[in-house]
Amino acid sequence: MVKKIGIILIIIIAVAGIGYYLYTRISVRLFIAGKIIQRKTFEDEKILGAKIHFTKIKKGWIRSPLKGEMDDIWKKSIGRRGMNYFFVGAPKTIFRQFSERFNPQSKFYQAWFGCYTILDGEEGTTYGFIDGNPDLKKLSELALEDQNAWLRAYRVENPYTKLDKMLGKLEVLNIEGHQAYLSFFEGETLSDLNEKGSTSQDLNKILGVPDKKIWEKIVKGHHQLTLKGFSLVWREPSYAATFCCYGCGPEFETLDGRKIAAFDRIKDDLLEMAKGIKIKAIK
Repeated sequence: MVKKIGIILIIIIAVAGIGYYLYTRISVRLFIAGKIIQRKTFEDEKILGAKIHFTKIKKGWIRSPLKGEMDDIWKKSIGRRGMNYFFVGAPKTIFRQFSERFNPQSKFYQAWFGCYTILDGEEGTTYGFIDGNPDLKKLSELALEDQNAWLRAYRVENPYTKLDKMLGKLEVLNIEGHQAYLSFFEGETLSDLNEKGSTSQDLNKILGVPDKKIWEKIVKGHHQLTLKGFSLVWREPSYAATFCCYGCGPEFETLDGRKIAAFDRIKDDLLEMAKGIKIKAIK
């Protein structure tokens, strides 16, 4: 009997140990963090009276968006409040300790997908539109400020981002019965990859920090890259805000001279995910 109890205790301890191990791996933490953050309602969401709902998340991305208010970043630069809902590449396996965003061998390296909500001004002034037409320069400022703030959080002393080249013509799509304007862009920025990760330990816990050995023979930390992507912007009469979906991926050169074009590999999935966005009223 004592021997049986001992075996049972060993099994219980082993199961608990495995459970704790899995819980502390980044993929599980990231899944849990996404679910918790998704359920939280921020003040800017209350003001808007709605949240962004994503219905078509493709394989390889985290399943639930990370989100947060952009007030501290946008109020100083563009004088607006709003939200950011964003996705990064999920860890490759349940045992991988970091997001594929930080893996230069992954098609999700330095890739983003998400949506901004930019609240109207106190006097009802809209953002990113002039006489009903999208102001692409204004809209690009949202991403510029966001990317530079992210780079500062990932220890870039002098971050810079330029999204100054439009690719092709502006297209008009139908999103939930509303006109949405699709444009493609190209610009220059830096990678957030470095051996210490973010200055925010919360981000490090959620997204992970890859061992330098994984990437140091492929790229340098904070290397330069070309960012290619799109924005899809629209307004809905029911809500006092501009909605701006975005998706992007990098082009860069490895230390051995290979040229990588990641955006072309994920473009179709990004556009399909963008077309699956819905605005859901807060009950």
